[in-house]
Amino acid sequence: MAQPSLARATDLSRHQVSVCSGLRSWLALVLLLSSPAAYSHARAPVHRDPWEKAVALREKLEAEPPTQRTRERYEEVLDAFRDIYHLRPDAAKAPAAVAAVADLLAEKGRVLSNKGALLAALGQYEFLREQYPKSPQVDNALLLEAEICRQDLKDTTCAKDKLRQVVEDQPNTSYSEQASLELKAIEPATTRSGRASKAPKNISGSAKTQPPTTPAPEIATEAPQPRNRAKAHT
Repeated sequence: MAQPSLARATDLSRHQVSVCSGLRSWLALVLLLSSPAAYSHARAPVHRDPWEKAVALREKLEAEPPTQRTRERYEEVLDAFRDIYHLRPDAAKAPAAVAAVADLLAEKGRVLSNKGALLAALGQYEFLREQYPKSPQVDNALLLEAEICRQDLKDTTCAKDKLRQVVEDQPNTSYSEQASLELKAIEPATTRSGRASKAPKNISGSAKTQPPTTPAPEIATEAPQPRNRAKAHT
């Protein structure tokens, strides 16, 4: 009668040992997962490509109605693109980032009625042409500058200068053809306006000298899609 009791005691003892061993393994796993090193590894930031991050921010901004966009939101996106060419001016995406900043500055100026942003956009396009002259984003940069001068700043002289430069620098291209058409649209209007009104005279009868009303475009000091945007190759 004593032997079965002894066998049951032995089985119970083995079971207890097995349970204890399982608990020790489980506790070891819990301690490992709760250690600072494991927590740090689990929460390690995912490093996104700077260009993809900037583009994602721009898409998020453009999804908002223009009336809800703020200066701070524009600056957040602008800074993301600036980081690309500030940190690596020779990066493959640097010219496209410079162009994106110019486009965003122009958009910011129009949406927020900010003349300073429009002038900065002109300077940014000029920076693009000077620093990355062989990049594809340069092709329509002058046309975009002319659009800002003509449509936004109402500076016909500036627009004509930019368009004439396109004709001279890019002959026999679709860009020069477009520039020529825009010049023809501007010049007759300017001529008719000149014929319709004479310069006002002062008391002595001599024509008044009108001071220039448009300041010179501000040159951006920082390095920067068809019309409305410089071409950005992804």
